[in-house]
Amino acid sequence: MIENFEYGIKSNFQKAVSLVLVTTVCTVSVFSVGNLSHKVNVDVDGEKLSTLTLNADTDKILSQVGVKAEPNDIVTRSDENNEININVKKSFNVYVKRGEDVTTVEIAEGTVKDALEKSGISPACDEGINFSLEDKLFPNMNIVISPLIMISVNVGGNVEQCFVPQCTVIDALKYLNIDISSEDILNVDALAEIYDGMEIVLNKVEYTEETVDEEVPFNTIYKKSNLIKDDEQKISSSGKKGINRVTYRKVIIDGNEISKEVINTIVVSEPVDEVIITSENHRENTHKEEAYAPSPSAQSSDSEGKTFIGSATAYTANPGSRTATGTIPCAGKTAAVNFSKIPRGSKIKVTSLSGSLIGIYTAEDTGGALMSGSAIVDIFMDSRSSCMNFGRQQVKVRIL
Repeated sequence: MIENFEYGIKSNFQKAVSLVLVTTVCTVSVFSVGNLSHKVNVDVDGEKLSTLTLNADTDKILSQVGVKAEPNDIVTRSDENNEININVKKSFNVYVKRGEDVTTVEIAEGTVKDALEKSGISPACDEGINFSLEDKLFPNMNIVISPLIMISVNVGGNVEQCFVPQCTVIDALKYLNIDISSEDILNVDALAEIYDGMEIVLNKVEYTEETVDEEVPFNTIYKKSNLIKDDEQKISSSGKKGINRVTYRKVIIDGNEISKEVINTIVVSEPVDEVIITSENHRENTHKEEAYAPSPSAQSSDSEGKTFIGSATAYTANPGSRTATGTIPCAGKTAAVNFSKIPRGSKIKVTSLSGSLIGIYTAEDTGGALMSGSAIVDIFMDSRSSCMNFGRQQVKVRIL
């Protein structure tokens, strides 16, 4: 019985020692794994991934997070403070086209120049590219090498003959480093394909605000008195002009002010009436001082009947486009003119030099060719083919 008791004590002691040893080994193992693992931050084209790993190899780490690096991908890595940071830029396809030949370039970043160098293709001296060499690449980009085409570009009245590759109007302007805003006016569809000899007219439009102090005339009031002789009058109180602070919004096309409208008026001071004492027999003549400023109707009547002889052209525009005066252009009604010669809103009669009637239009729009004087009227038409059929004609324009 004593032997059994001693055996029991010995057995329990061995179990306790074993448990302590197992616990110690597990603790040391956990401690070792914790010390040896690394936190990994992976960025794949902006997508963030994180994990813990015992691997030190970059490819194995990427495989652990489910990312496979292709030969043309760009992989960079930095290790610091027990963290591994891996950045992956995935490659994409860019297509270089010359005639019927298309070369696919797989690349992760760079410019048009880089893609051309990688493709082994370079434009000849009489060829152009539809992008600038410094433009950044993007997925499925189509780089087209084509023979240069000569076009005429008129920006604000400055006309230049330019060579550009086969592309759209908007891309041709970009190729020539010509800025265009949504407010600017084009004589052709911005997305139309260019052709040899094409004339592109770009009118630069800007809106400005101007605040000025304007005088407000005073009234003169006559009061009768039997104390004043017939040939005499006496100023009882002097008049004083008032001041209004007026803010105008101006429409400026190619540096020329086309129109302006009042958007705010603040009364700085009210005018004070002038009072004059006259005799009983004086004829009352209340009047108001004012500076001469012709009204729109006066301007029209002054211009009525004027006739101009010059070139007529035609233009069209995208649906929803607006004229320089804010109206929607309409075929058979809208015409563009130089507002300094033909007041906006005027009705004009356009005839050939032989007297044949071309049409009666409203002066609603303007443009660079009109401001420069190379044309006297530009008639709006509903299609490009109609414009090309009309071409350029010598006409008479009479203000009705």
